[in-house]
Amino acid sequence: MFGIGETEFALILIFGFLLFGPDKLPGMGRTIGRGLRQFREAQEGLTKVVKAEVIDPINDAANGVPSKKGAVDDDDADLPDESDRKPTETFAERKARLAAEAATADAAAAEKEAAEKAAADKAAAEAAAERAAKQAAVEESLLRQEKLLAQLVECMKDK
Repeated sequence: MFGIGETEFALILIFGFLLFGPDKLPGMGRTIGRGLRQFREAQEGLTKVVKAEVIDPINDAANGVPSKKGAVDDDDADLPDESDRKPTETFAERKARLAAEAATADAAAAEKEAAEKAAADKAAAEAAAERAAKQAAVEESLLRQEKLLAQLVECMKDK
């Protein structure tokens, strides 16, 4: 296995136990196994694609077998025809569209902020007007009390 003997493998396992401990070693083995399996599956998939897309057409062309370009592949049978596809937007068109959307969102945010500020200013003005009205009412009440007090003092002097 991998060009190492049984004693080297045993030494590697002993050092693994010493470094990582017996609790973590099985989990690390599983993780390494999964990684190797995924790598192998990806390698097999790439090999299949290369064989189907590169090697088979070259062999077919060398042997004189007609090309299957006009035929519909089984993998593509569920895809719509090229004529049914919507035209895709270019990078510049997408960039312009996103910039316009961002500008619209910024304008809406600015408008909302201005409306909130106007509402806050209106509320502050109403509160100031209410305070001024209360202050005027208090001053008027004080004046009436002073007049009554002055009248009471005059009545007391007369007696």
